[in-house]
Amino acid sequence: MKTSNTLFGMNVTTSALVTPVPVLRLSPDFNACTDAFKEEMNQWLLDTFGTKEVAYMIGSDTLILNHALLAKIYLSTQHHYTDINAQ
Repeated sequence: MKTSNTLFGMNVTTSALVTPVPVLRLSPDFNACTDAFKEEMNQWLLDTFGTKEVAYMIGSDTLILNHALLAKIYLSTQHHYTDINAQ
């Protein structure tokens, strides 16, 4: 794990162990079909609905997330203004 600076006043730690998870997935306890069908359905759900990013809070001041999510957050918080009068 690598510690970054802070983000919105929280300590940020990045880790490659924090990975996106499927948005939808059949429960491992679902047994009304074969394992092959369950695997095929889970792949279809992944292809159709994709993944979602996850982050974990440790205590009230430390956020653990992956590098890609941290980059997305930083990019989304930057405001780029273009001065149309600049020459």
